[in-house]
Amino acid sequence: MSFYFDGRIQRAPYSPDLLPRVEHLISKDVDIVVGVLALDHVSIDVDFLSSPEEVAERLSNLDCMSTIFFGFFPARNNDGVTAVTIDLPDSDGVVRPHPH
Repeated sequence: MSFYFDGRIQRAPYSPDLLPRVEHLISKDVDIVVGVLALDHVSIDVDFLSSPEEVAERLSNLDCMSTIFFGFFPARNNDGVTAVTIDLPDSDGVVRPHPH
């Protein structure tokens, strides 16, 4: 689990103007992360997208009450200031490296 404090992941309310901003990130030929804040205002439903079609599909059913998080898919990082990564144990209590 990683936390980023340097602006690499942006937060914005959903609007029709947001789609071109997110698609612009995809145009740089990189994968991006897009998350939608859940109704509980704690959980974020996250997808890793790699095409404008995936972005359009993911954002197509949102309304102006939705909060979106988006940015380049960040690598795990742990400098203790701008990024902190922790490894949590799986349900069986064992800490395993994960591919994501």
